[in-house]
Amino acid sequence: MQGARVPIRSFWTKAKTSFLFSYLDRKMSQRVTRIGVFYDGNYLYHVSNYYAFYHKNKARLSIAGLNAFIRTQISKFEDTPLHLCQVVDAHYFRGRYTTPVIEQKGWLRGERVFEDVLMFSGVTTHYWPMKEGNEKSVDVALALEALELTLLKGFDVCVLIAGDGDYSPLVRKLNMTGARVMVLGWDFEYKDDRGVRRFHGVFAPHHTLRALIVPTPSADSPVPIAPKRPGRMSWGDLLMRVWTIDALKCPHCGGRMRVIAAIHDPDAITAILAAVHSERWVIPATRPPIDSPLAALAAA
Repeated sequence: MQGARVPIRSFWTKAKTSFLFSYLDRKMSQRVTRIGVFYDGNYLYHVSNYYAFYHKNKARLSIAGLNAFIRTQISKFEDTPLHLCQVVDAHYFRGRYTTPVIEQKGWLRGERVFEDVLMFSGVTTHYWPMKEGNEKSVDVALALEALELTLLKGFDVCVLIAGDGDYSPLVRKLNMTGARVMVLGWDFEYKDDRGVRRFHGVFAPHHTLRALIVPTPSADSPVPIAPKRPGRMSWGDLLMRVWTIDALKCPHCGGRMRVIAAIHDPDAITAILAAVHSERWVIPATRPPIDSPLAALAAA
């Protein structure tokens, strides 16, 4: 009887092994496409400002919406089901002012709110010290981190949200590791508050790909005359625009006043204000003479 059980047990063992290999083959064919996202913070800042202040929607970009868009596009390009395309890591790189400078500029609350958005979206932040508005080493840090994490974590697709051509060597290096690279950028144009026409992306004047999409004028075509740029707004207009204070409106008659002189020396300003508020500048009110026409008019 025991000898008769051996073939049955052997059959079930082979069946289990065959089923296991079939299950593993199906799982390997449905492997998750691992996506790593790397944000150039300064580039994302300018794009987000465009959507917040100049786009018709008047709203900032959504990190969750960007991730959903990235997953959808990669699912199409890779011919992979959407649920198998997952953002497994995301990193944000940007230069950063010191806290006193941010407080002086009034940016502290806005910076903290955006950091909260990144934190709750699962984005790791990388900040580098910034002085006099110049970001140094941020591009290099992003490139090194992207290459290292792609090698260590085995990203299938590396997404660069950037508009700088300096990342071209990084793209070639990532392709050498076997990873596919997706560059996400924006091309748009708009007019700012001063009426100046602005270009972003490949439409920008110094972009390397601009010549491929913008036609070059022929020698016979007339040279267009650039419109005159509006000058800088005066301090009176700026006060009216920001604080709703019309500094050039006369408090007595409501007419328009003009600037005779502008004093910038703090010591001179202090001395003038002290003299204005001193008693020696106060002229006592006097009644007109009795035989004056003004007196007769006042009596009437």
